[in-house]
Amino acid sequence: MGSHGGGKGRREQEVTSQEAELALGLAELLRSFLPNRVAFADSYPQKAFCGVFDPNGDAFVSACQDQTLRLYRCRGGGMKLLRTFAGRDVGWSILDVVFSPDGSRCFYCSWSDYVHMIDVYGEGDTHTALDLRPRERRFAIFSLAVAPGGGAVLGGANDGCIYGYDLGAMRRVLKATPHWTPRGRVITAELPSLYLVCAYVPNSGRGLVRLAERQRWDRALRAHLTRLDAAKPVLLGGDLNVAYQELDLRHPRANRRSPGFTDEEREGFGELLGGGFIDSFRFLYPGGPQRLHVLDVPGGARGQRNVGWRLDYFVLSRRLQGALCDSKIRNHVLGSDHCPVSLYLAL
Repeated sequence: MGSHGGGKGRREQEVTSQEAELALGLAELLRSFLPNRVAFADSYPQKAFCGVFDPNGDAFVSACQDQTLRLYRCRGGGMKLLRTFAGRDVGWSILDVVFSPDGSRCFYCSWSDYVHMIDVYGEGDTHTALDLRPRERRFAIFSLAVAPGGGAVLGGANDGCIYGYDLGAMRRVLKATPHWTPRGRVITAELPSLYLVCAYVPNSGRGLVRLAERQRWDRALRAHLTRLDAAKPVLLGGDLNVAYQELDLRHPRANRRSPGFTDEEREGFGELLGGGFIDSFRFLYPGGPQRLHVLDVPGGARGQRNVGWRLDYFVLSRRLQGALCDSKIRNHVLGSDHCPVSLYLAL
């Protein structure tokens, strides 16, 4: 008993030692990265609305409701005001500000059709207006981000869209509209020659408990694609959770009422194709080869015996069929229960 009790004491001592090391490490982390004291830095005539450090933590820029940006140097635990910039085309307040990855430029947004860019260490006070060309009369970008390479700026707007501006081409190149349900996901990007739509279509669930919800989703997605197609061609890609033809799964008879192969789901996909769209893979390979690319049984069946379902598609507007070069299923690429699919278009 004495020996057993001594072992327990040593284990408790080891645990206590580990907890102490963890507490010391946490304290060091807090001292290094989080403010651990309050200090006066500056006073503003109105509310400070937002602020951000540059990637190295050497500079800080703030935006105030007085429509002024203030740039500070942050060294030795203090902040020194370097210069100020009067905001351009500001409605109510500057809403967000962000640095470029190299810290040489900052971008700010407001209730405006433009995001503005400043060379923070350059001579003069030049603000470059980046026109996002929105359709809303009352438009605002609420949040900004700069691409890791610094070549583009992204903004989330009050119209529910994400806008992308190419700083090399100096023009807006992206307007992405997100749609969502509790399970499905759609993102729409407007490109110069077409709409690119990426989707995950919700599964009908074990026992088809969500089949009615799935049918509502199919109708809504079809209506969305039809509206887009009226303006310019559409390319839809993603996990559409339907094996449309018997050729698209290995055991069709045994799966007649399985999620993804019900008559209702297949009819919904058929209505989409009947509305002016084509399944790129089956358009090129109508009778084969039979390529199935979702693992249906454990043990590597997808890669070894090609046992599964074809659920991932590229669907495109019928008027794009002349640009269709190839549609491939990369069934030798492992790492997921879904194979990658590739599409080749000559635009």
